[in-house]
Amino acid sequence: MKKEHSILIIVSALFCSMLLGYFLTRPSGQTNILQNQSAALGRFTGDLGSGEATTLPLPDGLFQITTDMVISPVAESIGNGVLYYHANNGFVSRADIASRQSTLVSQATLPGLRDVIWSPDRQWVVTVFSAQHGQSYQYFNYQTHAHGTLPSSVIGATFSPDSSSLAMAEQMGDETDILTGQPDGANAQVILKTHLPHVSISWPQAHTLALTTKDDTGVASMYLLGDDGGLTKIIDSETGLHTVWSPDGSKVLYSTTEEGLMSYAPESNQYASQPIATTADQCVWHADNQSVLCAVDVKGETNIESLRVGDTSAQTIASNLIISPEKLFLSSDEKFMVILSGSDHTLYGLKLQ
Repeated sequence: MKKEHSILIIVSALFCSMLLGYFLTRPSGQTNILQNQSAALGRFTGDLGSGEATTLPLPDGLFQITTDMVISPVAESIGNGVLYYHANNGFVSRADIASRQSTLVSQATLPGLRDVIWSPDRQWVVTVFSAQHGQSYQYFNYQTHAHGTLPSSVIGATFSPDSSSLAMAEQMGDETDILTGQPDGANAQVILKTHLPHVSISWPQAHTLALTTKDDTGVASMYLLGDDGGLTKIIDSETGLHTVWSPDGSKVLYSTTEEGLMSYAPESNQYASQPIATTADQCVWHADNQSVLCAVDVKGETNIESLRVGDTSAQTIASNLIISPEKLFLSSDEKFMVILSGSDHTLYGLKLQ
C-alpha cells in the first residue's frame, strides 16, 4: 500500500512538472489579447502604443485624427501637425496627422471658452469666453507666456499676416471703432470710427483690413479698409454671405444666396462666378493662391472637388464621404486635408499626396 502511494505521488509530481513547463514555455495568449486590445483601441484613439496598431481604412482614405471634441483647430505653421483646444476643458493639444498621435501642450482649464483666434505664426492667441454681459477677449503668448484681458468693449479681433499686430473692433455705444496695435492690444490707434452694424474683421494683406457688416435682417456687405482709413465697398447687400481669403490676400472666394460661389480680385477689380455648388466656408485655398478645394454636399454625403479659380469646371478628388464638415483646412505641407466634423466636433483627415 505504501509502495502504491509512493508511485501515485511520483506520477502526480511528474504531471504537475509537465503542466508547469507547458504554461511557462507556451506563447502568452493573454499578452496577445492585450496587444490586440491595444491595437484596436489605437485605431480609434490615435494611440498606436506598443501594440501593432493599424489604421482602419475609411472610404476614400478618410480617417479620424482624434476623438477629442475640439475648438478652433488650425494647422501648425510647418509640417503636418494640428493644434486645437479641447471643448470640454480648454486644454491644448497637438495632433500629428500621419500617426494620429496627440500630445498635450497645455493643461490649463479654461471654463467658458467659446472661440480661439490664432496668429499666423501660432505664437499668439486671443481666446474668447462667455461673460456676464456678452463675451470676454483675452490674449496669450506661447513663447513668453504673456497674458491679459483686452478691453471689455472689444467685439472682434484678428492678427496681421506677419503676426506682429492685432486689429480690434470695439463697440462704443452705437459706434464701432477699428483699432490696430501690438499683439497684446497695447498702443492701439483708432483708424476708423463707423456706425456700420455688427462688424467682424479679418486682415488679408499687410495694409488692408476686411470688414464684414450685417444688419438685423441678415443682409451683409464687405468693405476693404486701408491703413490710411480709406473704406471701399466690394460686396453690397447680400444674404448668406461667406468669405475666405487666399493666403496672400490677393483674392477672396465668397458665396451668397443670390450669386452662389464667386471670386473677387481687388487689384484688378474682377469678379468671377465659380462652377461649384457650395458655400465659401466649405472651401480652402492652396498655398499657390490660385486653386481651392471645396466640400460639396451630395444627397447627404460629401464630395471634395478641386478647382483652379477661373476655370470652367472642377475635378472630384474624393466622393461619398460620410461626414458633414463644419470647417476644413490643409496641413502646412499640403499632404492632408483636415476636416472638423459638424456632428461630433472631432477631427478627420484626408490624404492628398
